[in-house]
Amino acid sequence: MDASLFFLLLFVYWFPVSRILTTAIHELGHALPALLLTPAPMTVYLGAYGDTTQDLTVSIGRLSFRAPRNPFRWKGGMLSAPKAWPSVAVGLAVVSGGPLFSLLQALLGGWIMLGWEASPATRLFGMVLLMSGAATFFYSIVPNKTPLYLTNGNITYNDGEQLRRLFYSFRHSKVLAEIQQDCTDGQLHSAAEKCEQLLARGRGNAYILQIAVAAHLENGDAANAVRVTDAYAARLDFRSEEFNDLGLRLALTECLPQALTCFQQAKILDPRNTTARVNHGFCLLCLGRAEEAIAEFTPLISDKIHGVYALSNRGLAQTRLGDTEAGRSDLEAALQLNDQEPYAHLNLGIFYFEKQDYARALPFFEQTQALNPDTYPLKKYLDPARNALQAGT
Repeated sequence: MDASLFFLLLFVYWFPVSRILTTAIHELGHALPALLLTPAPMTVYLGAYGDTTQDLTVSIGRLSFRAPRNPFRWKGGMLSAPKAWPSVAVGLAVVSGGPLFSLLQALLGGWIMLGWEASPATRLFGMVLLMSGAATFFYSIVPNKTPLYLTNGNITYNDGEQLRRLFYSFRHSKVLAEIQQDCTDGQLHSAAEKCEQLLARGRGNAYILQIAVAAHLENGDAANAVRVTDAYAARLDFRSEEFNDLGLRLALTECLPQALTCFQQAKILDPRNTTARVNHGFCLLCLGRAEEAIAEFTPLISDKIHGVYALSNRGLAQTRLGDTEAGRSDLEAALQLNDQEPYAHLNLGIFYFEKQDYARALPFFEQTQALNPDTYPLKKYLDPARNALQAGT
């Protein structure tokens, strides 16, 4: 066999093996410090960003490995982590562990390739380890603000971007602790002031702006929430999901025009952000722009995560345009598809409420309350429906 063909075949053989090893080594770099520094169980996903169907699972104590059965469908990997680490230092240790292990893999590959008397096949394997380890290291350590979509619809970011955020929290840990304490103590005005001071000095970020807006809104000060949004949102390097989060805070306190602007910007920054798209449609519906809302909801009905929500809201929008039969069909179909979706119950209740059929509306509102008492805008309808029944209307 020709030598070049032989090494080509060896490279083709070693590369997928190295890909599996590289992912496992990188994610172990996250998992090991997490296991050492926290008591929680950890799950490493190899070849996927979260649960997939027909996963292979292997457990060793508190550590579990999960991977798709088909290796040709592998894409990336992740450590299933808690929403917040016990401390910033723990977060830094866990997040930096992945790139560090990838760097160590690259160094090991270089040593095998250059510093160890081995067979040509082994040297080739060392070269592949070096290349894949180095590529993974640089890909993960350089901050990237493009979100990674998880299988459950949530998003995360690469290690570099997470480290950038953690270092920000570390540098401003004192004032962030004071802001958190103010929020805990109900000193919302003080928390908002401290956030605005950071923003005014150019030391704030999207997270600080969101806290400032949330503090103003929870303090009943919608005017200042809108003022801070207008003053700083355009200056900060907001990402799609951050505009979406800010829009939600504004929408839930009836600042609908400002919320709509945030959802529109979230869509522009990331057209794949289906959460922002359904929220944009809902905001349009609340503003009485039913035709535009229908146009937003219709393409999302096939979405695995938001499909039922989109279908139910499209149904309500259709009823408000006078297409009662089509709207009612959508509303009932959404409830049949998922009877655990609060908005499937709420929107059917609103449909009957707007027809002044309070006896049929109330059970849907009460079921919505049972599923999620914070569903917006349930409070706008629940007590009026009860009062109307008590009054005999």
